[in-house]
Amino acid sequence: MSRGRGRMYSGILAVAGAVLLVVGYQMQAAGRGTAAIDSIFLPDINGKLNLDDLKTDSSRVEEHLGYRRMFLKLDADNDNFLNRTEVENSARINFKVVKSFDDADKNKDGKLSMTEFRDAIHASTTENSDAKEDEKKLEKEKSIKKEETKPMGKRTKKKRPPPYPTYPPPHSPKSVPPATPFPPSISESRSRHHYIFTVDNRDVRGKGYRPFVAAANQMWAMLTPLKSAEKHEYIYLRSNLSCHITDCPTFPNGQRNKVCCEGPVYNKTLVPGAIGSAWGGDKIKEGEIIPVHPSWMDLKGILYMLDNVMEYGDIGVYLDSDAHFDFNKNKTFFESYGNMLPEFMNGTRPVAVVRDRSHWTAVCHADFGGPYTIDANSGIIMFTKNENARAFFERMWQSALVISPQEKRKENPLHYQFGWPHEQERLSWFASTKVENASVTYIQRMGWMFELPWCFQAICHRNFDKMPYIGDYVKESLSNSANCSVPEIKPYCNSSNKIGPEKYNDFVESLLDKVKVVPM
Repeated sequence: MSRGRGRMYSGILAVAGAVLLVVGYQMQAAGRGTAAIDSIFLPDINGKLNLDDLKTDSSRVEEHLGYRRMFLKLDADNDNFLNRTEVENSARINFKVVKSFDDADKNKDGKLSMTEFRDAIHASTTENSDAKEDEKKLEKEKSIKKEETKPMGKRTKKKRPPPYPTYPPPHSPKSVPPATPFPPSISESRSRHHYIFTVDNRDVRGKGYRPFVAAANQMWAMLTPLKSAEKHEYIYLRSNLSCHITDCPTFPNGQRNKVCCEGPVYNKTLVPGAIGSAWGGDKIKEGEIIPVHPSWMDLKGILYMLDNVMEYGDIGVYLDSDAHFDFNKNKTFFESYGNMLPEFMNGTRPVAVVRDRSHWTAVCHADFGGPYTIDANSGIIMFTKNENARAFFERMWQSALVISPQEKRKENPLHYQFGWPHEQERLSWFASTKVENASVTYIQRMGWMFELPWCFQAICHRNFDKMPYIGDYVKESLSNSANCSVPEIKPYCNSSNKIGPEKYNDFVESLLDKVKVVPM
């Protein structure tokens, strides 16, 4: 076949494909009723899009289909109009598309048609574009003016304080422990056992967002094995057996918890440099348990999983109580992490954490005068069971007894036994130490909202008013991702193969019934 004829056929196929795509969306819209929705064809100057338009401006097709997808996404009651509530809910899924409902509602009927919706987006886009151009011009003028007034040979960059001197934990090994990689039968296996677990001293059915988060994690553990050989189990470690101390110290800065928890045993022989509890003086004796903030229980939970639940080579994922797996992302564990974290999967670096990049960075990082080069976040901690992982977390647990560089900088020994961010400060300390860092690898942050299978409060929800924000997100996730062919789920599905709104609460209860709650 000649090149010219090949190009001709390619052009015909491309146009035909675009037409089929448009017609397919038109048929989909027709299935929902098209009384108030414009024709799927993009309006040209005469109001329609013909075949020549497709040949010359196929980008308009994708643009219009994008508007229609957003419109259908927001149209919760499927009446082909958007009411005020549906438009206001657009911010929750990051569709900040309509600046003012009243301005967009041209015919003042209290609802938006597809035309009004599209015109509002165009107006907003144009306005934002003009504003950005004006902002760029203003910044350029300021920059030029600044350069003109800047003294020759002088730097205007603000000086930051030098890093605070750091040192390793006194009970860390003197040299890097030898790596203990798994055999290929474990590291390359697609059927390793994955344990997802939360640690909380409150009831799984308690108030707030916890029941929804637990239901989402249980949904993940139940459905993911149906699409892969991976074995998943969700466990809710309830730390009420450890968090029963009511005579809590007033420490630091006048803080007094209603409940505090059993920490490590004060042992100066086992932990060189241990000083017990700075608040207690003679109250804490050698061999006694020190009290700590409930946030330290994630480390105790990790040790519990390693000692009582997991087998050699199994993978554990600790999630903070506002983080959850999301089946809607359609990613298995190995698909998400197999290529990203090869040293984690083979056991060479058996601990994986996330860098924080938040207020904690400004508090602790060496770039801002702090002692640490790694600003870790303890909201998700992944680990795989081997000797080095067990020893790493044992040393972290015992570090509640010793003074860290950040505490020395604050001139407040053992501040983080109760002060924010609690054990996260110790994780940053360990990750910033050469010997301890040899066991740690880092979960890539770029694109994680879409690529990784879990949702973190600060990433997916982006709002510290966690309820009802997390509850709404989880409801949408569970309702849309339910596999209605699964016998346990089918009774809660409607004719559209989604969880019926009237059955949603019962569905959540059924998932909570399956959650394995383990007192700790």
